[in-house]
Amino acid sequence: MKCNVKKIIFGVFLFLSICDLRAEGITRDMRDGVNKKEYSENGGYFEIGVGMKYESAGHYELDVGSDFSLIPVINFGYKWKDLFIDANEDDVFIFGANLINTERWSLDLVAGTKNPDPKIVSVLEFTDKPITAGIRTTGFFDTKIIQFEYRDDVSNYHGGQHASLLIGDRWQIRNFNLHMILGAHYSSSKLNDYDWGVPRTIASEIDLFSVYSPESSIGYTAEFGLTHAISESWVLKSTFNYRYRAREIRESFVFSLSENRVRDVFTFDISLNFVL
Repeated sequence: MKCNVKKIIFGVFLFLSICDLRAEGITRDMRDGVNKKEYSENGGYFEIGVGMKYESAGHYELDVGSDFSLIPVINFGYKWKDLFIDANEDDVFIFGANLINTERWSLDLVAGTKNPDPKIVSVLEFTDKPITAGIRTTGFFDTKIIQFEYRDDVSNYHGGQHASLLIGDRWQIRNFNLHMILGAHYSSSKLNDYDWGVPRTIASEIDLFSVYSPESSIGYTAEFGLTHAISESWVLKSTFNYRYRAREIRESFVFSLSENRVRDVFTFDISLNFVL
């Protein structure tokens, strides 16, 4: 649904005060049934809501806390000619420019902050969010969407790289929109070392840690979602996610503190959103 520039500016302001984003990669396009023509059009979107989330073993903090949590929800973005801004769970902020636009494919230059693993919270690095830049190509095939993205650290925090491949499909059953997304996510050794490694300086100060330098890794994700339009302005959304943690991440001593060194992580969330 399109909205004007004033609403987008309001959405950006509101976004700065909310800590959790609830979209990922091509999820919004799958939920909204976006086709190639709509993907290339000028305009924006903004939605805000609240929901409940359950996570089986996704806590990385020292204080694990409850598996259930109340989550604020916000999604927004705007496209003008070949320039765009977007916000989602992986990217926090992403700015981009379209380089190539064909009947089925779009090639974009993208830059922003990037989390290598969904919902990552590093014990050793709490606040740093390196700026990464790279390319993203998206293909549209009827109800299916394929997206590949490669990003490199340009802020000299870690010098690592991250790449992802997402494949999604959607189905319409009456006024319920169902979608499924499969993903593979590559993180270089430098990126893993920045987020999950334990340097000698930390290991010498904290007896619980040992020096750890992980290698590169590949993780996998699967998502099944349901979207139901209650009215023109209110939308009910629900998502079930599966995440496979790579061995290189599970073996980090960061996980030994929270006792969550499990391979498989399941999350479920449901939210009610107001769409402008």
